Amino acid sequence: MQPLGTLLLHLAFILTALTGLVGIAAAVLRDDRALRAARYGMLAAVFVNLAMAGVLWHGYFSHEFASKYIATYSDKSMPLIYLFTSFWGGEKGALLFWVTILSIFAAIAVHQARDRDVSYVGWAIAILSGATFFYDILMVFEANPFETFLTFDGPRDGQGLNPLLQNPTMAIHPPSLLTGFIAFTVPFAFGASSLITGRLDDQWARDTRKWTIVSWLFLTTGLVLGGAWAYQELGWGGFWMWDPVENAGLIPWFTAGAFLHSIIVQERYGMLRRWNFTLVCLTFLLTIFGTFLTRSQLIVSIHAFADSKLSEYFLGYMILIGVVSTGLLAWRWKAMKAETRIQSFLSREAFFVLNNVLMLLCAFIVMWGTLYSKISASETFRAGYNAIASGLGAIGIPMDTIHAQQELGEPWFNKVMIPAGVALLILTAIGPLVAWRRTTWTALNKTFTLPFVLATVPMLLGTIGIVLYRSFSFGETVMGSAWDGYQLWALTVEGTDLFAFVTIWFALFVMTGVAVEYWRGGRIRQKKRGGSMAGSMLVLALRAKRRYVGYIVHVGMALVFLGFAGSAFKKHAPETPLHTGESLSVGNYTVTFVGMHERWIEGAGYMATQTDVLVMERGETAPTSDVAKVTAYLTARGMTPVHVETRPNSPKIILKFDSAEHRERVREELYVSSVLKERFQLLPRRAGDGPTALRFGFKDERLIQAFPPIIHKQVDDVRRSLGSLRSGRGEVMSTPGVAEFTVKWPSEADVARFQALWRNEEPSIPGLLMVRVDPVEDALEVALDGTGYRLQPEVRRYVKHMNPTTEVAIWSRLHEDVYLAMRPDMGQPFINLLAFVNPMINLLW
Repeated sequence: MQPLGTLLLHLAFILTALTGLVGIAAAVLRDDRALRAARYGMLAAVFVNLAMAGVLWHGYFSHEFASKYIATYSDKSMPLIYLFTSFWGGEKGALLFWVTILSIFAAIAVHQARDRDVSYVGWAIAILSGATFFYDILMVFEANPFETFLTFDGPRDGQGLNPLLQNPTMAIHPPSLLTGFIAFTVPFAFGASSLITGRLDDQWARDTRKWTIVSWLFLTTGLVLGGAWAYQELGWGGFWMWDPVENAGLIPWFTAGAFLHSIIVQERYGMLRRWNFTLVCLTFLLTIFGTFLTRSQLIVSIHAFADSKLSEYFLGYMILIGVVSTGLLAWRWKAMKAETRIQSFLSREAFFVLNNVLMLLCAFIVMWGTLYSKISASETFRAGYNAIASGLGAIGIPMDTIHAQQELGEPWFNKVMIPAGVALLILTAIGPLVAWRRTTWTALNKTFTLPFVLATVPMLLGTIGIVLYRSFSFGETVMGSAWDGYQLWALTVEGTDLFAFVTIWFALFVMTGVAVEYWRGGRIRQKKRGGSMAGSMLVLALRAKRRYVGYIVHVGMALVFLGFAGSAFKKHAPETPLHTGESLSVGNYTVTFVGMHERWIEGAGYMATQTDVLVMERGETAPTSDVAKVTAYLTARGMTPVHVETRPNSPKIILKFDSAEHRERVREELYVSSVLKERFQLLPRRAGDGPTALRFGFKDERLIQAFPPIIHKQVDDVRRSLGSLRSGRGEVMSTPGVAEFTVKWPSEADVARFQALWRNEEPSIPGLLMVRVDPVEDALEVALDGTGYRLQPEVRRYVKHMNPTTEVAIWSRLHEDVYLAMRPDMGQPFINLLAFVNPMINLLW
């Protein structure tokens, strides 16, 4: 099937080129028949590109490892969902995805504009076909996804998809972001066509506004999913680290958002035409720049394609777009003069302009921070910067000089972008409440008072509550008064905390402003038309969909900002080594490690080292039902403890017996029934084993085959456990590389006792997760599932990949997440656990 894919690729190459040429002919000659032929050519290109995509997917599902691309990004053990998403797991497939989606979008957009002027639509077809043709060139000459091995039929199995990409969120994140980039080709094509033909009315804006919304929504979805993936997969407790490729998607998101606001002003009053044409060209250029960043090795990123050969192509494409766009704008600059001007600063259009300026400033800041490491590598830049710094220093404005290449990391981005983000939120709160054209201070006072009060009162009450809580908490810490605690807490308050409070305040202002505006509109309609308030508000929303969808987006942004503000109140427990039964505290929670086991995940191709961790809120103890369950089990076997105890902030049930022998008998039975029999099987005796020896084999044979070193670890676990049991302190012996081990006891009586335990078919305590001896208190500790909240952070090791992945465990609550990540550390009897409490983070997804 791969040769068929190559044939289709060459057909698409020729067809797209011809469609573009016919589109130019239709535009120049104003020929309806040529335009119709070009439209049919675009439709044919859609079917050819879909056929190519079908060939590649067929190759993945049928494991055609003769294809270099398929052999590189899949293997036979991968689940179907990841075979499907491997399509865009590498650069070549991403290009085919780009071409396929772009051809579909282009055909739809041209069909929607089929009744427009022939020249206008013809040039749009030519530009869309040209954009598609660029990616066809890349695939034909540099990155053919259907390329096969020339000297042999390919490997028996593939290398498999990068484990970091084998995540449900990551299955959707790349195509969402790519689709956002792709969709903005349509606004650029129609905007450039309008400049070429001189049709500078608002028709192009109406033709492209919906496509801009599509692009912006996909970019938003991609950015959110990218943050969710980083939060779930990378195990560092955050969701955004200002990675260059993350930033590459954020930059055009700002400019596309600015265009969505300014195009409203153009449609309404004929203003900002020059600005909007410029924004369209700039945003399209930035979508190509984002793609260039991932392929150029210009920056270092965990997302970048390290071995890409396409950077020079993209650089040339960007230069071409920049030159053509600048030329078109210069050519039509005088003709794009606005029909009217902004009449008052106190008007909605003025605030829209401020919004645009701020969003472009944010885009510039992110781009500057992303490229600064390369900019600062230039000696010319450093010399110029140092000259400016010296000049400012001479007049009393100190600035550090630069003597080597520097990188601006997360602290710099947060320091600069947090104030800019808060300013953007303030404009989001104020702008929709200001009238068009002009307003008065009296009208502003009437409009703003109610939402301001509704936002400020709960904010003040919440702030007072937080200050009092912190003051008493810090006072208890230093064993002083609440005033002492307040003074201590005040010393710890940073600028980030103040910005967080302002963010929460104006996020509430955004939501109350939208609610009040909606309520006022419904009330006015009810007075005019009668009926119920609910009915009036529903009709109002249906009649003005565009306005109220915009309000919904603003409320969504306010919720996202609340999620950002929650980061200021995050609690963090540094990476801590924990043995079984040990705990750490983070925020209002106690986290207790109660067990660990390894297992092979059939059909997924990896070994999971999975831990059991119980999370309890402060003051919580093991429930009485669990205590009753344990004591009933022991009493039924004649092993009633003399003392049973639970303690606050601990999931453990502490059992004391009348003798150490009695305690060890309980421990032995629980260990054999709940651990040993679950993981191992008793093998038949062989000649020469001796009467005091028993042989054991591993139940999970596939695990042992895939990761032989796990034999040594699990045998060591058994050696530590059996070495202290009552049944004779069994001696564990094993041979390196052999998937079995032998246990020798001092006497045949010890063997008989153990075999009796092994043959016992009665179940252990239901939900038993941990049994251990506390040597200090000479007591037995057990923990059951159902105490607190059970989390299972794990580390995955894939057969075909060297680096393990961290799979975090999250207890998502309405107001906060408890977040746990275990660091890879194979072969140790303990875990290294990282814990966070992230307030309000669920508002981000």
